[in-house]
Amino acid sequence: MTVTSESSGWKIVLHNEQWVYSDTMEPFVILRPCHNCREDQTHLIIKHVRPDGREKQLGIWVDACIAPIVKALNKHGVYTIASCCGHGKMPGSIVLADGREIIIVKNSHERDIVFSACLKKSE
Repeated sequence: MTVTSESSGWKIVLHNEQWVYSDTMEPFVILRPCHNCREDQTHLIIKHVRPDGREKQLGIWVDACIAPIVKALNKHGVYTIASCCGHGKMPGSIVLADGREIIIVKNSHERDIVFSACLKKSE
């Protein structure tokens, strides 16, 4: 049995107890750019509000193609805890600190697919 995962849209496999990129078998020690937009991740400094109300500055890595959205949300007090652009394989998402999630679609066709799936699930 092969154990697999993904990082920034690139398939990685566990080989001889070490994670490697499946296409080259290079060790998974340096993050590759996004498989879809080919941009490196962007490092952002954001404000994180702890459950007790105290604030803390955090450095996070964000997919470059959605970094402006994540930065704007945090700047205006809508704090995020996770994000992924989807790497061209699925819709992207931004998880908000209050538990909600923003789904990012590429176009109206992808939006319609997501809406349709939501409607089927609610029936």
